[in-house]
Amino acid sequence: MAKISGIIRSSKYQVVGLEYGVERDAYIFFFEMFKRLNPEVKVVDVSDIIYEMRMVKDEYELEAVKRAGEIAVKVMEKTLSVVKPGISETEIAGEAYYNAYKLGSEEPKVYVNAGPSPRVHAEPFRDVKVEENTAVTIVLGVDYNNYYVNMSRTVLLGQNTEGEKALECMKEVYSKALELTKLGAKPIEVMGELDAIYRKHGLIDHRVVGYLHGVGLQVEEPPITTIIPKHRFTEIKHGMVIAFVHAPIVLRGVGQVKHEDTFVVTSKGLERVTNSSY
Repeated sequence: MAKISGIIRSSKYQVVGLEYGVERDAYIFFFEMFKRLNPEVKVVDVSDIIYEMRMVKDEYELEAVKRAGEIAVKVMEKTLSVVKPGISETEIAGEAYYNAYKLGSEEPKVYVNAGPSPRVHAEPFRDVKVEENTAVTIVLGVDYNNYYVNMSRTVLLGQNTEGEKALECMKEVYSKALELTKLGAKPIEVMGELDAIYRKHGLIDHRVVGYLHGVGLQVEEPPITTIIPKHRFTEIKHGMVIAFVHAPIVLRGVGQVKHEDTFVVTSKGLERVTNSSY
């Protein structure tokens, strides 16, 4: 902070740009400290400029994303293999972290929701154990050379009619999203078609609005259709890296249900980089 402030003062800058980002380390504490140290400097939000530049990836970035995808698929397979009644969310996350680090990911992110109580952003809890007849959702953010992919899978243990219906609905939503998400499309257009599927299955009130987000230097970056409504109007472009279906179905007595992969947008269509058979 002292070095940054010194450069600004010595260069006599009057206006500086700051990315008002969604990173977890974008602490307001440091922003307030900066303003106290530089009271004469005007701070403006340059997030739109930064994210516009980051949305379309170059070849180096795409290669890193593809390597991350290969790692994520292996990590997911190994993590799903340990899921059983009685195991805790932290034990499941531990398996994922162990394999992610072992395979070369340097800053992986792992979220686990073991039903029956659904949580959308589910940091794993040691006291939450996998129960029979409920869903377990594992969400991976795996990086390679600082570039991420996002991958999510849900498994249903035992018998749960509502869970089975939700999994069937999610499978149909995923297939329709894969069909409609293409060059020139806008997420808002796809969302209407997906809502028709949720409505058909009687789950429209249990889905989170929005289905797609960007991926890159962050696991979740613009366009973030679940958080920022205006991003739902972003045009899908060649070279973007996107993930869907990001928004889960949340059901009490089941948990959350989610199926998500990461794709590179190419001139020939979508290339799935978390390419798995499960």
